[in-house]
Amino acid sequence: MITGLKASVAALLLVAASAVTASGQDIETRGGHCNDTYFGSDGGGLTGCIEYALRWDEDVIGIGIFGVEPEQLGKGRSRDPLESLSRINAWYGRAFDTPEMDYFLGARAGIEGGVADDIGRELQEIIHSLIGENNQKNRSTHDTKLIAGVSGWARKDYLLSESESWRTALVPYGHAALGNDTIEAGGGLMLALQPADDSRPLALLLPKNGAYAPTFGGDGIGVFAGARAVALETLYGNDQEAFIAEAGVTAQATFFEFAVVGLSASCTNKPYQGAPNADCNATFQLGGQF
Repeated sequence: MITGLKASVAALLLVAASAVTASGQDIETRGGHCNDTYFGSDGGGLTGCIEYALRWDEDVIGIGIFGVEPEQLGKGRSRDPLESLSRINAWYGRAFDTPEMDYFLGARAGIEGGVADDIGRELQEIIHSLIGENNQKNRSTHDTKLIAGVSGWARKDYLLSESESWRTALVPYGHAALGNDTIEAGGGLMLALQPADDSRPLALLLPKNGAYAPTFGGDGIGVFAGARAVALETLYGNDQEAFIAEAGVTAQATFFEFAVVGLSASCTNKPYQGAPNADCNATFQLGGQF
């Protein structure tokens, strides 16, 4: 069943990509993988994710899997109360670029636990095999739960300085999610340095909990800081902290006017009660624009 589900998802994405390519619309794709191993961690919150998004004009579709685990390194193994859990969400939404503000509104639906856990384990085994890490053969002890919700974000680009080669902008942003998996609202501020001829703001790095589809944006490098109030986060067994702060850096470059490469890293405070450490992750993205 798991293999069939993965094949079906791949087929749907391929059909969607082929359809929009044939139509000649403005198209972008993004595929990303996040992991906490770069920070000397293995669990203790979000341990990894794989996500994919396709944008044509204002429409965005995508799918992602997100997994949390207790800390598996050092002394944290015996005192971390978090249970392993995975979540798969599919997204559909629309992005609007206006002279006053850019914003996005979308809906999501998916599953959590059960089948999502087993798919997450299979993907983890593949990645661990590639990097020479040990694999655990555990299977899910959770029932499969249906999840759904809506989310959105908005940002405003304020130009600070500009030269023939570069522009510097201050980008305040806000975001919110409402569903039976995640209920939260927050915002932040990004300082971005971009090529002067790139008119699009840098892509936002929103919380990696499955509530938000990956965002699209222009090339450059940015530093950001943000915070959010969390009323519900079932990935953490409803033991989420009510306030989560996050800071990080993000960068993107386009090669040959087609291939897009992105790299981001960020850290939060301890995201749930009893967490042994802060939750830090790095995200690597590959994509294209047509």
